[in-house]
Amino acid sequence: APVRHPYVSENTAHNLSHLLLCAYKHFSYDPPIWLDEGLAHAIEKEVNPEFTTTDGEEGAMRDTKGPSDWWAAARKLAASGKAATFAQLMHAKSF
Repeated sequence: APVRHPYVSENTAHNLSHLLLCAYKHFSYDPPIWLDEGLAHAIEKEVNPEFTTTDGEEGAMRDTKGPSDWWAAARKLAASGKAATFAQLMHAKSF
């Protein structure tokens, strides 16, 4: 049986999402960060709901634990009224 390296499928799905969204317009425009990252995380959650791709500065500890139910956490944040509006997100350049 083939040996599956841990998290290759999840990372591949996440990164292909970035490539497909950005390549849609020939890499001429940067999509809104919330759309780019949100889509990538949503697609990786389809591969493995328990996985969260994270990034950190070199030498920094990174938080690799996400909520166990990402969709429920997203719905809870949206219902709380504490989430940024789409108008605010359109101007976000980073997290």
